[in-house]
Amino acid sequence: MKLILEIDPNHVDAELLTRIGYELECGGSFRQDPLMAVRAYDAAAACPDGGLAANNLGWMFLKGKGVAQDTEKALALFRNAAERGNSIAMVNLGNYYEFAEEQDDKQAVYWYRKAADNGDEKGLFNYANMLHHGRGIRQNRKKAFSIFSNLYARGYHGAAFYMGLYYQNGDAVEQDYQKAREYYRIGALENDMYCICQLGTLYAQGYGVPKDYHAAFDYYKQAAKLGDALACANLGYCYEVGQGVAQDIAIAKNYYRCAAEHGEQHAAAALKRLEDPSCERGTLP
Repeated sequence: MKLILEIDPNHVDAELLTRIGYELECGGSFRQDPLMAVRAYDAAAACPDGGLAANNLGWMFLKGKGVAQDTEKALALFRNAAERGNSIAMVNLGNYYEFAEEQDDKQAVYWYRKAADNGDEKGLFNYANMLHHGRGIRQNRKKAFSIFSNLYARGYHGAAFYMGLYYQNGDAVEQDYQKAREYYRIGALENDMYCICQLGTLYAQGYGVPKDYHAAFDYYKQAAKLGDALACANLGYCYEVGQGVAQDIAIAKNYYRCAAEHGEQHAAAALKRLEDPSCERGTLP
């Protein structure tokens, strides 16, 4: 059934129209129709309480769904929504500035912090991540750990990885491999690919567990299937040196190539090294 959407500008229910727009965008209750989704979002965004619709319309412009892609228009809509108190738009602005071709970490921190102050847990998580790495703000891992710990206690997905990482490295807390493993296992049960990959590292290095290359390989493979680039790089290394699996340079190259395409610099360097015929024996650099 195709939905025919007639919008009376004098009687607009912004919340209902936003919901309809989302269904049209994603193909839920209605047949997927990005053009109609844009129309619904646009009408809802014109209302005083249409902040979420403005954000969603911005997303359509950012991705070029139902409209020609227009980053400037998308950012203007995100800002419009953010000014109306929509924390999702604040996070979207933060994400844009963090990952844009011309990154602006200070702007990313500003918007993540705004979202966090507005009660948005994703904004708070991303703000803590910037604190952890010292991007756009002075590095403060003690404060970052405190935030991650609070988010973990509230059941926020993703915080388990950082809790495990802090205990693994002894960063802002006393090093404790057993606690690190416990947090990684909890995250792994939620299919957190980063936690699964780190479990592999614990077994590969023998951190708090007997060294077991086969177990490490299995964890890396699970994480890689979920899309973790570091796990792909680690699998490349396993195949390169025959660690937990039979040595196979061709497969190693494939994994390194996959990881490099997703920004893993070590994998890119390893691939370049292996493509030099003098390094075909798979020895360490």
